[in-house]
Amino acid sequence: MIISLNHLVDWRRKNSAKKMVLVTGCFDILHKAHKQFLEKAKQEGDVLAVGLETDERIKQMKGPGRPVNNHSIRLKNLDKLDIADFVFLLPNDLGLKNRQADLVKKLKVNVLAVSSHTAHLDRKRQIMNQAGGRVKIIMKHNPKISTSQILHQATSVAVYRQTGD
Repeated sequence: MIISLNHLVDWRRKNSAKKMVLVTGCFDILHKAHKQFLEKAKQEGDVLAVGLETDERIKQMKGPGRPVNNHSIRLKNLDKLDIADFVFLLPNDLGLKNRQADLVKKLKVNVLAVSSHTAHLDRKRQIMNQAGGRVKIIMKHNPKISTSQILHQATSVAVYRQTGD
């Protein structure tokens, strides 16, 4: 279900006994590793919430040309997978000091599910420890399967077709 962060916080207040798993990310071009990751994360608790990075934050993190799909499309695509219980847009200011900790506390996250190559893993562990939860590495990173790799391959094919090399 696509939901606003405020509505998810309200839902969580009424359902605090459920074990909540949080996943955050870009999910720009969904691929099989995303699906596998979300399925494994779902097994870690009663409720899986997926926080989606905004278009603005992805541009800051990934550079020009990203995201390929805007957040409306990415929200719908994640919802169509029918794995997550809730899909929501993360705040634009999530990178500011204490905003991640505030989000985890508001949602009373029990498990933050990450992959082995997640950035700022030590900071995320510190935030989760302070909130009474834990970080769980769900999957090892496969560098052969990523949105960046898919885009690189597509660009290589396009260049090859143009030059005939």
